Amino acid sequence: MAFPACARWDGAPRPGRRARGSGVAGLALLLLAAAALPAGAAGGGLSDAERRGKRIYLTGESPSGGEVTALMGEAGIEVPATALPCASCPGRDGRGRPEGGVQPSDLTWEALTRPYAVETASGRRHGPYTPHLLKRAIGLGIDASGGRLDAVMPRYRLSHRDADDLVAYLGKLGRDLDPGIADGTLTLGVLLPPAEAAELAATAAAVRRILDAYCAHLNDGGGVYQRRLELRYRALPPAPDERPAALARFVEEEGIFALVAPFTAGADAALAAEMERLAVPAVGPLTLDPQEGFPLNRQVFYLDGGLPAQLRALATAPRGSGAAGPEGIAVILHPRRDDALAATAAGLATTAREAFASVQRRDFEPRDLDAGSLAGELRDAGVTDVFLLAPGDEAARLMAAATAIGWSPRLHVPGALAGAELFAARQGFAGRLMLAFTRMPADREAGAVTRFRRLTGDAGARPGATEIAVFLAFDLLVAGLEDSGRDLSREGLIESLELLRGRPTGLTRPLSYGPNRRIGIRGAYVVELGERGAPEAAEIRWVELN
Repeated sequence: MAFPACARWDGAPRPGRRARGSGVAGLALLLLAAAALPAGAAGGGLSDAERRGKRIYLTGESPSGGEVTALMGEAGIEVPATALPCASCPGRDGRGRPEGGVQPSDLTWEALTRPYAVETASGRRHGPYTPHLLKRAIGLGIDASGGRLDAVMPRYRLSHRDADDLVAYLGKLGRDLDPGIADGTLTLGVLLPPAEAAELAATAAAVRRILDAYCAHLNDGGGVYQRRLELRYRALPPAPDERPAALARFVEEEGIFALVAPFTAGADAALAAEMERLAVPAVGPLTLDPQEGFPLNRQVFYLDGGLPAQLRALATAPRGSGAAGPEGIAVILHPRRDDALAATAAGLATTAREAFASVQRRDFEPRDLDAGSLAGELRDAGVTDVFLLAPGDEAARLMAAATAIGWSPRLHVPGALAGAELFAARQGFAGRLMLAFTRMPADREAGAVTRFRRLTGDAGARPGATEIAVFLAFDLLVAGLEDSGRDLSREGLIESLELLRGRPTGLTRPLSYGPNRRIGIRGAYVVELGERGAPEAAEIRWVELN
């Protein structure tokens, strides 16, 4: 099972060792009991008992519904085993990962079944355990030689059945390959927009075109560690509430190792939760609403902060001399019956309260905005700044109405929702129309654009936003696969992506991830538009977000 910081078999902590690596050496000795398991336990699919044991190993939960408790320290303080799942130290595959200059013990089947004594990092030597001795060590803290394990190592209370199941699964540790992994292939999944959504047909076509071309190019060069990448596509159902179940069927039926550029817009929270439940990594979802919250969903890696990041940048960006500053009154407008935008508006209101003396939220009927009446009401209320969350032409209509009555607020619009009508109607709003974008054409380097065209066969004059996002998602996934090595696992991929810091793309700002970070680009450009004609932007500044 998992151990706290500095847990050692001889109780002598080594200086400088980090918590994660410190528990692995002790766990290796416990798992040596697997050497005595039947030979048939070392390969093939999982039996029912092994599947139950895997759940205990990964989560600390008993499939039977019984309680699994960890006893900590000399006092035997009880905590749920879910707080210390077995996999937290050696990882899902039991191999461990070098950390802080420490090489954790190899917990694979081949290493554990060595028919000779093993010397641990502490200098002690132990021969193989038996299943009985392993269960004794787990439950009572007594090693194979009869010595008492250090008190900082948890002891676990399990039912007899749970203990048998756990030991059964430990015999498969290191050989229980994740779905989609074969000697010569690796299966990846792609969620497409609903086929019934005609307005998204171009998006689906772009996803297929970019991924198929890049994948073919990669496979022509030998794939990744001599594994060919195979793409499986599945269109989501039209009803958002049906999409999580459709995702689960897709992953199970096709044996998906990881998802690349999945379309999650419209059901972001539900699909992200299902990816977490399935323990399937997802790289670069196509969405404006990234789901990075607490507790962290480790499975999903987003390219940027989407719509929330754009709005936060608009709310926190320094305002020019014509701005009202902290004494201003801001109003956030969003359409009715749009739960996602309403939630985004609520989050924006919290952020904006730090920059404005007063912040109000108002909803309106989509496509039925009485811009004239609204502009008059907001002017009379002394509103100085308007944040508009609407994908239609409401911004252009509101600007025209404001100009007609001589009202000159600052209008903040996220670039993701800005349409052509807005750019055509900005006459009279020079310096008072603010847009935000997570990517700008200036980010694109000539060499990176050339590489994009070479790998995707796209000879267009300028890659579109969707093409760039899909390409980056696949490029990021490939980088994670290459860094994971030949002995691939989902957990290994996640850990490799977590180590990426400031990875240049040549098409966006650099990407960075970490154990507590799942958004690669944190921040947005705030663009202050001038009058129509050149130059288009009076000012562009990058706003970094925490």
